[in-house]
Amino acid sequence: MSDHTFRWYDFGAGWFAGVCGLIVGHPLDTIKVRQQAHCKGSCDIFASILRRDGVLGFYKGMFMPLVSAGVMNSVYFGCYGNSLRALAHYRGEHPKRHCCDVVEGEGGKLSTTYRYYHWDVFLSGCVAGLVTTVGLCPVELSKIQLQTQTGKVSQADHSRRPVIYSGTWDFLLKTFKAGGVRNLFVGLVPMLVRDVPTFGLYALAYEHTACLSAELLHTHHHSTVCVLLGGTSAGIWSWAVVVPVDVVKSRIQADNAQSPKYKGMWDCVKKSYKEDGARVFVRGFWVTVLRAMPVNAAVFFGYEMFIDFYLKYVSRTKE
Repeated sequence: MSDHTFRWYDFGAGWFAGVCGLIVGHPLDTIKVRQQAHCKGSCDIFASILRRDGVLGFYKGMFMPLVSAGVMNSVYFGCYGNSLRALAHYRGEHPKRHCCDVVEGEGGKLSTTYRYYHWDVFLSGCVAGLVTTVGLCPVELSKIQLQTQTGKVSQADHSRRPVIYSGTWDFLLKTFKAGGVRNLFVGLVPMLVRDVPTFGLYALAYEHTACLSAELLHTHHHSTVCVLLGGTSAGIWSWAVVVPVDVVKSRIQADNAQSPKYKGMWDCVKKSYKEDGARVFVRGFWVTVLRAMPVNAAVFFGYEMFIDFYLKYVSRTKE
């Protein structure tokens, strides 16, 4: 990848975007995970969390994602942005479809125009999603195991799932000792099925909506309103189509590691359908979609804000 297409600031922007999105969305994610794992209504789960764990219960399992959200989003947006520029540069000016023309500059000076095409955007998103998902699996596993615990560690209520982890590091150490590195990647297959094409759709929905909004509103597609609309659209479309796979992934990762109920992805599908019917695969749909709207609006707003700040102020000081 040539020097004029590679940009380190995409990684920094991704880190900032990930932190913004996590702060906004973790409480709803906790409700979504418990709903998918235990087949209860979102209102019942909300009340249960408040009663048993208080407000801080909505932020269970947040430490590991908070540490990693910046890193993983940095990897995703870094890979995505640089792959996109590389494809746009080496493709030439002959593709049939385009999302929009994007002018980038160093120090506020307009320098290079890249034309982003639908296929380039989708492919770049998929590549970035593949790289990100592998590193994200242990994070998701620890988060879900902690989110699905109820009550406090000192409590012994055998009518509920026993609480065996006092925190993220306790989970990681016990899981590693029980089965090595392999145990930290439980649920990787459904995560790959869920995330690789979805991250491509995620990027495509954002770029397309932002550009369409800019055209309708007669403004630049990086304006605040276009970014928020694009981020909201990206969250809705990317999550709405994968909720069934997300349910399977959550159930596998919420399973008891010492005595697993599910032998694999297909076994989880069959047992879930037999026990709870087809409706189980849309459990958490509305919570997921509602969470996706503000979270991804915050993610892309943080992403664009960081890049705008860098290009206007940071890179200018280097001249």
